Amino acid sequence: MEGKKVVVFEVEPWEQEFLKDKLQHKVELEFFNHRLTYDNMHEAAQANYIVSFIYSDLSHQVLTHLRNLKGIATMSVGVDHIDLEEAENRKIVVSNVPAYGPNTVAEHTMALLLAMSRKIVESVERTRDGVYEYTGLSGWDLSGKTLAVVGTGKIGAHVAQIAHGLDMKLIGFDPHPNTELTEKLGLEYMPLNEALGKADVITVHVPLTPENKHMLSTEQFKLMKKGVVILNTARGGLIDASALLTALDDGTVAQA
Repeated sequence: MEGKKVVVFEVEPWEQEFLKDKLQHKVELEFFNHRLTYDNMHEAAQANYIVSFIYSDLSHQVLTHLRNLKGIATMSVGVDHIDLEEAENRKIVVSNVPAYGPNTVAEHTMALLLAMSRKIVESVERTRDGVYEYTGLSGWDLSGKTLAVVGTGKIGAHVAQIAHGLDMKLIGFDPHPNTELTEKLGLEYMPLNEALGKADVITVHVPLTPENKHMLSTEQFKLMKKGVVILNTARGGLIDASALLTALDDGTVAQA
């Protein structure tokens, strides 16, 4: 990379200092704290390498104008914001972060679940309004509930481990089952549709690909128990938002 220009988008001040310390003697660096878009792609016109997060636009319409580009480093696990076909055709190397805070996302997932089950948000809002009335704030227990973990990679495995500690029954779906989760936590693998039908809570931890876009849509919601709870701390495109709204309206999904 020596003698090459690296343009970094979506960078925090501390990240900028870190990268300067590591790279400024080897490459020409330029930093922007905003994301790369079609409208500002001139800022990357001379870039040989781009570093960014998931909010930058690295679609075909942008990449086709960046003729000097040799590599893209995304500071994320997901690469669905990058036109990989265009990159492959032009031999642009794409790298990601294979394990990006798996325990962090798992803890956030469980925080969301606990916030829903104990009605934390409603309680806080009511208290801030000066209304000290607990009617309607009764929650529900996680203990004994069946949690379906869709995708049991690093993040899903952490979620399963935390849920096991909360005495939840674990079922899961993954094309590549993790036998360790079965042996240590008792997680039972099964086909996706079967898992969706048995779950009290469904949590999704898979990358977004063209094949699994809207993997939870109208047909899948029809399979679920009435009153199911759904968590998605992966990509929004995994769930058909219109179908989810319908399922919330008719009571199939109690919370999401």
